[in-house]
Amino acid sequence: MKMTQIKAVEVLNVTFPLGKSALKTAYKKAMLKTHPDRVGDGNAEDAKRDTQEINSAYKLLKPMAIDDNDIGKETFYVDEEITSHPLHNSNLSSVNSFETMLKDTFHMMDEPYTTAHMHKHYCWKPRSGTYFQESGKTYRAHTISNGYNETVQISDETDAGKTGKVCPTITLWVSQFSAKYGERSQLISNVFRDWFEEGLSFGSIYETLIEAIREAEINQDFEVLKASAVVTDRCEYRPHSGYITIDGSTLCFSVEETKGIRSVNPYTLTERYKPVTSVPKRLSVAFLAKILINGQFHSLFANNICRDDSRYDSEGYVDNPIALAVDWIISGKGNCGTLWENNGNLSFGFHSNNSNNCVIDFSNRHPEVDLADAVETLCQQTLALDKAS
Repeated sequence: MKMTQIKAVEVLNVTFPLGKSALKTAYKKAMLKTHPDRVGDGNAEDAKRDTQEINSAYKLLKPMAIDDNDIGKETFYVDEEITSHPLHNSNLSSVNSFETMLKDTFHMMDEPYTTAHMHKHYCWKPRSGTYFQESGKTYRAHTISNGYNETVQISDETDAGKTGKVCPTITLWVSQFSAKYGERSQLISNVFRDWFEEGLSFGSIYETLIEAIREAEINQDFEVLKASAVVTDRCEYRPHSGYITIDGSTLCFSVEETKGIRSVNPYTLTERYKPVTSVPKRLSVAFLAKILINGQFHSLFANNICRDDSRYDSEGYVDNPIALAVDWIISGKGNCGTLWENNGNLSFGFHSNNSNNCVIDFSNRHPEVDLADAVETLCQQTLALDKAS
């Protein structure tokens, strides 16, 4: 039987928050009970099996232990015995289908995103914004507002997930509004409407600006948009940037590139991250993403020590592994990240206080339909039968 977090806690008889000293003490006590001098020759085989189990439990819990001085410092934890969640002992990767989790992770539109759709999706998360497809390309439009000013980002995510490719992002903001705008009407969407007609897609805006910037870079001439808007100059501190005068307003822009392997295209997620058949010698973010996106695991659990991160799904189990995979793809492993495998148990986290564990199962897949209600009913029936027996 593969070692799980719940089983490891039972074997070493420990509780959370778990300090490093407490874990070592529990390990020594458990090992002493299986010492040959105590068990006798007749129980040697059982002692050997128990010793292996204790070692596996210690290896699994060791990365979760925190410094003794940190015990009690705003630690958040959940009970290690969780039997009410639908994923408990079900060996399912999720109780929701891939399509449901994908829609929960991304906001995707079936039509091009236009200026008429603005001011509906404000979010600071890396995967935020609205994804849409237009003319064979995938774009992401993201409006950010902090209450004082607005910034619009338009990204070409077509080559997301591809090695050696980049995903350009155009960031636009208004540095000065026309005098015709009052305090309440100083919105970047109004400047867009002055520039383009109502309902123009953000994909068209992106392609217009990219083409103008490329031509300006080649000709060293920033007066390239000859209609109502003219790119007049570039910003000195950003080489691929400039500003546009639009009916008395100044719309600034800059262009930055993100590596394709650090971007995500929700429309091609399963094409880029296909199922795996074995654990590679060197673990990578791509391997982790393939495991999570294809549902090749079970018992995905968020470790219950967390001081500076409150991101938890219900009762410790991770309900949306797709969102977790996207977080890792975009952020990467990082200097303080952990990613390791031990006897089929995969542990990963951005820091020691916030990590996750799951059991690798290459034959497993996400369910085709949502099973949350059905699995919860089945678990309740199973618990009732166990109590009755």
